[in-house]
Amino acid sequence: MKKISKNKKAFLILSTCILFLTSPKVKARENIDIIYNDYYEINSLVPFASYKNTNIYITKNKGIHKNNNNNINNVYIVDQRYLKDPNMIISSSSKIRDKNEMNIILDIILEYERRYPSNWNRSKESMYNEWLFHNICYDLYIQRFRTIEVDLNNEDEKVYNLAINR
Repeated sequence: MKKISKNKKAFLILSTCILFLTSPKVKARENIDIIYNDYYEINSLVPFASYKNTNIYITKNKGIHKNNNNNINNVYIVDQRYLKDPNMIISSSSKIRDKNEMNIILDIILEYERRYPSNWNRSKESMYNEWLFHNICYDLYIQRFRTIEVDLNNEDEKVYNLAINR
């Protein structure tokens, strides 16, 4: 594991926070066709949605990505919206770096919530901010066991909803 001095880590975190707070708002994604599966059922091997060469699986089974890792383009999302603090977890989110890909996946999650309503309630901007922050922490070797995936629970809405008027 790569070691980083405390001063360097503090500088990197501060720099990241400044970058994070001054970054532009989430832009609309480019026009990519998303195909939603009419035969989708939770916990099935049928993807909820697809775009380009990517399938999006939404399941309640936290370990599904470990058993079905045949295609590196697959994205696995764990639906924990039934918990006291409703949550959606994007497994291995640290591998997804393209902002457009992130936006597409967030749009798909929001469509899932629209089709299957629950008490889960997150804004796209706060989810994007949290995901970006997790990726930055993962790159800085900060709690990698936690930042390898992003958990989009309700409680974090107020933490990551950093709408700044520009």
